[in-house]
Amino acid sequence: MTASAFNRLHALLLASLTLASSALAGVYITNPVANTTAKPGELLMIRWVDDGTTPHLASIGPSQIALYTGSATQQTLLQQLAANIDVSTANSVDAWIDANVGPSGEYYFIRITSNSLKDAAQPQYPYQSYSARFTLNNMTGDFNASVWQQLTAPPSAPSTAEASSARASSTASQSQNVESGVEATPAVTSGLTSGARVDEAAATTAAATTGTNITSGIAGTVATNVGAFVVHPVTLLTAPPSGILCQ
Repeated sequence: MTASAFNRLHALLLASLTLASSALAGVYITNPVANTTAKPGELLMIRWVDDGTTPHLASIGPSQIALYTGSATQQTLLQQLAANIDVSTANSVDAWIDANVGPSGEYYFIRITSNSLKDAAQPQYPYQSYSARFTLNNMTGDFNASVWQQLTAPPSAPSTAEASSARASSTASQSQNVESGVEATPAVTSGLTSGARVDEAAATTAAATTGTNITSGIAGTVATNVGAFVVHPVTLLTAPPSGILCQ
């Protein structure tokens, strides 16, 4: 392993730990986990439970479920997987991954963003929860230089507010937007290059050199290639064992 490859792997591991440490209350994503390997053409199973602490799933309510890459402080939207899924009435979604959103590798994680619930410590931002970082294989896309920089830069330590509130919101919620329609959020970093401008507070940065996720050229709007998905209603919600987090 070269020095650059080792440094990249080390940065990814640290970023994964920071992301996991921020997801301590509310939605607990049980799949994908760190050893998950998925690929385009197969349904990715996304599963979650209520971890038994506030906020509960009923408070989180309808949410956006999306595929992201990046670090604990800078995250890039790659593909919206499901929109307006009420996490209190469903406990899983099966979604298709677009092969064009990035390269093969352990670069990806799922983010659930509430449409209405705000972060308790920073109410100008929405509630968020993260999965562990997992691997996608057989991918045909690539990231641009700015996204690779997110993945290789040393992650920042979580803020005092994050640690004390034990929430699923990281400092990343201050640096990028979530999907269109979520109120009071700063600029989005778009997932793919298409020439579109998505601007709610500042200019966007394209995240990949191939693909068709972002299709709208109208300022202030985002039209995404939402992957086909299957929603599974809640049958039984079981909190994860104490002490286990984003395994």
